[in-house]
Amino acid sequence: NDKDASVRYAALASVVRLVREESFLSHIDLFTQRFKKRFVEMTHDVDEKVASEAISLSVFLLRHQYLDEDQTEKVLGLLLDEAPKLRQASGRFLAECIRIQAHAESSSSRKKRKKEKKNPDDPSSQQQTLELRLLVQFLEGFLEASDEAAYIMDAVWEALPCVRNWQTMIDVLLTEDEEPPSESIHAILACMLTCS
Repeated sequence: NDKDASVRYAALASVVRLVREESFLSHIDLFTQRFKKRFVEMTHDVDEKVASEAISLSVFLLRHQYLDEDQTEKVLGLLLDEAPKLRQASGRFLAECIRIQAHAESSSSRKKRKKEKKNPDDPSSQQQTLELRLLVQFLEGFLEASDEAAYIMDAVWEALPCVRNWQTMIDVLLTEDEEPPSESIHAILACMLTCS
């Protein structure tokens, strides 16, 4: 809670270095539980560098299931920030959210396919298609505001390879699931293509 931004940044950078060491993770569990609320608050710090580092820490907290839904939404709120550096950092956070959800969904569908004894397709292709579908679901809330969707696409561009994969977009459009893609999905994918 220091007034000097460089001190706040140095403290966060130290915590980030600690949490990246998987072997050290169990030793700082109580510390992380106690200060996670403050770490998330720091994602909205007045200093851009501090806020960006706090978002990087939040990616770790998300990956290891420390964040609740409200804390996750608070970080995702930065996707529309005016500062490009914060949008990019929050784009990495959104990409991590999508990867976690896609992994959980693909794990359950793999178990289902094993029970049905179906041949799985290329797992990386399936993963990217699932990630793109999850991003489309997220973007449905921004359908009317194409500027906001463009901001979000810019934020996730580097962090989420599926948005740069045209074949994955075609796969989503030509899906043969129970129901064809809705008009809103077509609109979102068109927005994605124009943003690219």
